[in-house]
Amino acid sequence: MTVTKVKNKRRIKALLAEHNISQVELAKLMNMSVVTVNAKVNNVDKFKLSELYTLCNAFNMSIVELIQYIEY
Repeated sequence: MTVTKVKNKRRIKALLAEHNISQVELAKLMNMSVVTVNAKVNNVDKFKLSELYTLCNAFNMSIVELIQYIEY
């Protein structure tokens, strides 16, 4: 696993914690299984663009803010 993947994983988990959203709740919001959400949060699988917009809505962020937060 690359350094970037580890950082991204931690940042998405941090956003979930900051917004008191569990992976179970996120799975319901994203209309997918908890296993799939877990794989995406842990960088085993990638988020699709449409899924990133769902994250933006959940975290009340723009897509630019979300990507900047995750990448930096």
